[in-house]
Amino acid sequence: MNLKLYCVLVIVVSLAVPSFAQIFKLASPDKRTVVEISNHTTLQYTVSSNGLTIIHPSSLGFEFKDEPTIGADMSVTGHVEHSINQTWMPVVKTKHQVITDRYNELVLSLAEKSGQMRRMNVYFRVYNDGIAFRYQLFGADKIGDRQITRELTSFNLPALAKAWVADYGSYTSSQETEFWSRSLNHITEKTIAGLPLLIEVDQRHYAAITEANIDNYPGFYIGSLKTDTNANGQIDLITKLSPLPGENESGVKARFTNNLLTPWRVVMLADSPGKLIESELIQNLNPPCALKDAGWIKPGMSAWDNWWSGDVKMDMPTIKKYIDLASVQHWPYMLIDWQWYGPFNKPEADITKPAPQLNMPEILAYAKAKKVKCWLWLYSTDVNRNDNFEKAFPIYEQWGIAGVKIDFMDRDDQQMVNWYRRIIKTAAKYHLMVDFHGAFKPDGIMRTYPNMITREGVLGEEYSKFSTRITAGHNTTLPFTECWPAPWIILPVDF
Repeated sequence: MNLKLYCVLVIVVSLAVPSFAQIFKLASPDKRTVVEISNHTTLQYTVSSNGLTIIHPSSLGFEFKDEPTIGADMSVTGHVEHSINQTWMPVVKTKHQVITDRYNELVLSLAEKSGQMRRMNVYFRVYNDGIAFRYQLFGADKIGDRQITRELTSFNLPALAKAWVADYGSYTSSQETEFWSRSLNHITEKTIAGLPLLIEVDQRHYAAITEANIDNYPGFYIGSLKTDTNANGQIDLITKLSPLPGENESGVKARFTNNLLTPWRVVMLADSPGKLIESELIQNLNPPCALKDAGWIKPGMSAWDNWWSGDVKMDMPTIKKYIDLASVQHWPYMLIDWQWYGPFNKPEADITKPAPQLNMPEILAYAKAKKVKCWLWLYSTDVNRNDNFEKAFPIYEQWGIAGVKIDFMDRDDQQMVNWYRRIIKTAAKYHLMVDFHGAFKPDGIMRTYPNMITREGVLGEEYSKFSTRITAGHNTTLPFTECWPAPWIILPVDF
């Protein structure tokens, strides 16, 4: 990794800062974007770009179960500012061979003035192509979990600004729907809008609200507390966290005992939509590669078995047919899709044994002779049952399997987010790439674990098989509403 790092560190303790002066400003390296943080009665932030306010004063903080809200009546006990200018080389090069990671950061340490005197840190970063912030929460004085019921992060924007909204209608979905062009005042308390939320403030100012580095915390969506706009013509968009299983929308979203760092809340900024596609901000907000050796990770084209061409034909001749196709086209991979291990999503499903009609050693020998490697489809419940993946993944490595396509998670609550990471880390241990389907949004984890090479959380071309929902307008909208590397490497084809 080629790394150049320049860091300037300034530490200021609040004893030298009068309480009435608890306003902080942080500018991007090019000085065009500014975040202002105000700590008067409540903690708020404002974002401006090229002199135009993009995010008007918006709230920060949390609500908890069995304890008071945090975010008001706090003192800034210290702050740290530093600047970073570095470059790094991604293992999977989706956009750039070398990525520049340049930002200014402000870390605020806060404590309540009275009551429980709880502490909270907030990290702000300002890049040339956007801003990001995250919270650090601390364990409770009493033994046991703290339980978050609501995150108070909001995004106060012009109500008539144009947006492209994907309303999933539920916190448990495959995140596969259209992005409809709407003004922001169409977002209501019932909306569960997926991210990124692309917004045209005006024709020279575009923003995309999303998140990065989701770890031990639920994914978030966008809604609004009320349907009407305020006196200034603005709408306050709220953060809606995915509830834990068994909890409702007003229930517990996250539990933690020790210190907790939330994901980054991100506002990508650009003067044209195309520049959002070029941005590497989401990956930059994730830690560097955690793998000592990533040379085995090879993205590439893949043939897909007969699911795409018609009904599933899980037999030896059909699988060999698609291995032949991959070989002729010089594609490195062939995906063996569902039913390769027989009935799925059942207690008796065994992801370590092929269905009776399949001879896996013969399939893999045939593929090897054709210079093709195989991927295997897995149903998420079969993977998770009794930690089956802990037994299956080392077997797949012995077989010479390139990667696993895991399907139908359809959740992004705290438990599911942690499950994703367990899968990715275990897969890396056994040199397996991962393709998640029925998945939540990409969050840049591929920088840290580049074996998580792709995921599908989009209304994609598979729908052309059974619907007319895939239109030219939809396809040309997706690059701008996704704002990150394309989520597909699996190519549906036939001959």
